[in-house]
Amino acid sequence: MHLLCSPYQLLDILKWKRANAVDSSVASNIRAAVKWYFHGAGHPYIDSRMVGLCTEEELEAEKTDPTLHARTFLKQVSGVGCLPSGNTIEPETDLIPPQPNSCVYSMDIYVNKPLIETLKDANVPLGEDTLFDWVMHSGICQFGGSQEQFNGS
Repeated sequence: MHLLCSPYQLLDILKWKRANAVDSSVASNIRAAVKWYFHGAGHPYIDSRMVGLCTEEELEAEKTDPTLHARTFLKQVSGVGCLPSGNTIEPETDLIPPQPNSCVYSMDIYVNKPLIETLKDANVPLGEDTLFDWVMHSGICQFGGSQEQFNGS
């Protein structure tokens, strides 16, 4: 894993797909807006919409962080706020942590060869940790923050 130092690092590896029903000019405008968003610093503060989502201390501490948007995106889509080794996200070869969905009490698990490989070693006596345990736990912890927070990522 590599630390994210600039939004350009994310934008260089981001894969874009357009649904056939979306007009190409609309897709272009969305892409431009997303790129603009990733270059923003800190939490967007429109009226009082961020109140309750972050503490005032977090808002203040992160207001000039130029990588906050890109790191938060990476954390949500990969379970960690870092770029993968090799600066490319490869769904066929990377072990991807699960993505919990808090409002519907569900979890998306990306089933690929690396995940299937971890299952081969997952049947051990209770109390012995496995790579699958780590993947599950990292996805849940990254999503939820501390146990005292709700969706604290």
